[in-house]
Amino acid sequence: MLRQISITARLGLLLALLLSALAGATAAFMFNAERLIDLGTATVGQTVLDGQRQKLQVTVHALAANLGIAMAGADSPEKQLEILRAGIKPVRFEADSSGYFFAYQGTVNAAHPLKPKFHGTDRGANKDSRGKAYIKELATAAQNGGGFVEYVFEKPGQGEKVKLGYAELIPGTDI
Repeated sequence: MLRQISITARLGLLLALLLSALAGATAAFMFNAERLIDLGTATVGQTVLDGQRQKLQVTVHALAANLGIAMAGADSPEKQLEILRAGIKPVRFEADSSGYFFAYQGTVNAAHPLKPKFHGTDRGANKDSRGKAYIKELATAAQNGGGFVEYVFEKPGQGEKVKLGYAELIPGTDI
């Protein structure tokens, strides 16, 4: 059968087959390269998030342990709150110092360095824009020995941002 086709036509057919194979191999390569980039990006993102989680947990634990020691000598609950508020007020994190710590007794605010008007108010009903009762979840995480909660919060001048919170109880207290 191939003898009935001219050599020029056979060479053209062979060239068309080679070009088709090359196009298929290129398409497969591009598809897999895109998947590898997505996988690499996801892996890097997860690694960064894991690192942030570790730093946050260690920082919260250290702050809670030191506040527990400082508050242990207080002779009244009012004095404990005074020590707590003074202890967290100057502590900031993030390059722009926008990160801060707050404390709750259950869902009642015990200390907030930026908004002292929250002190003594029950904020358990607060929800983020996605409907997550983040303060309630943080309180539950602390009661269960410590845990992370992700929520959305308005960051001044930057719009809504996903935040990662870690909560644990201050030793010797229910805060």
